[in-house]
Amino acid sequence: MWKYVLFIFNLLLAVTVQSDLRFRRQSDINNFIIETFNNCNCVNYYQCDSNNEIVTDGEGLLEPRLKDINEESQNNTRIICKGGKFEGEIVCCKLNDNNRTESIDFKNSTNRISTEKPIHECGAQRTQINVRIIVDKEDNNDIIPIGGEFPWIAAIYEKDNAGKWVFYCSGALIHPKVILTANHYFHRKNAIDYKVVVTGDVELSSIGKDVNNERNIVEIVNHPKFYSGGLYNDGSLLFLDKPFDISKTNSINTICLPPDNLEMDSGSCLTAGWGKGSIIDGVQVLKKVALPLVPRIQCQEQLRQTRLGTKFNLHDSFICAGGEKGKDACRGDGGSPLMCLLPGERRYFHMGIVSWGVGCGDENVPGIYTNVIKIKSWIIEELQKKDINV
Repeated sequence: MWKYVLFIFNLLLAVTVQSDLRFRRQSDINNFIIETFNNCNCVNYYQCDSNNEIVTDGEGLLEPRLKDINEESQNNTRIICKGGKFEGEIVCCKLNDNNRTESIDFKNSTNRISTEKPIHECGAQRTQINVRIIVDKEDNNDIIPIGGEFPWIAAIYEKDNAGKWVFYCSGALIHPKVILTANHYFHRKNAIDYKVVVTGDVELSSIGKDVNNERNIVEIVNHPKFYSGGLYNDGSLLFLDKPFDISKTNSINTICLPPDNLEMDSGSCLTAGWGKGSIIDGVQVLKKVALPLVPRIQCQEQLRQTRLGTKFNLHDSFICAGGEKGKDACRGDGGSPLMCLLPGERRYFHMGIVSWGVGCGDENVPGIYTNVIKIKSWIIEELQKKDINV
């Protein structure tokens, strides 16, 4: 009997600790944003002196006597951080020497702080916090991005039989009036039945919510060598009725195409989408996941261990990423970009298009992406036909 009670107690304790850890992680991210925009550090209120500077010599802290927060009312300019046992326990306070580090590490995370205005060139993020890759290995597979982190990701809507616009798939803005997405969604489809929304926001928008960020599709150009049976050359270009004016907005941008002659089969890249598991508290939000690129031969061998069989041959129009348990794109993420950093830069290029997989998030079973390097010449050719340069 006592063993059973002890087991239940430990289980409840574990759940409580896990919940607390998740809260703390979210609190850390919120405070990181507060610190960045206000040039200060979140500390206990009693570690912040009357000049809103952090106490660094220990004065008054060797035997701290915590006061009621109301006694701090002589300084009403303090910025309140998240966390603490009561409101106002944690405040944002400046360092005495006014110095700040350029980067902050959140457990295997790399975050670059940028206070510059948005750079109007492809692959540049539209957030003051230029987040590289955030991966919390203790807490599952994917994380909600910061608004503007992926300002090129497009939500594509289809008109259903009742005339209602419903979310269909994702794509990426490679030019202010061109979306790159997966062919299998648009094979033998009519442009008039689809609309595109690009906002740079995390929350999935809807048709009619912000007409300034909506576009009609006037033409669908599918890859001429697309094979529906094996999904080879799974790329499609959606030409819009008018361009997004990325020079006047701080929320939308294009993603770069891959550099010429790039050879890359290792490293970590990102994908993000509004697919399976993206609904949180009734709201559909963009979720991202960092994935390792998998060399072609290794990927083919791993896929041969699945239901595809030992004779399966991976077509050269594909690349592979993932293969780590619980970390993958999944149903509903089709058409989303696989994004990698340009060598030596903080800008992203379009490495792959979410195409297909065997299950979702199984260990040693990578996800399959259209290799944008392989179809780049076709993309450029189609754009040049319309006098579009990227």
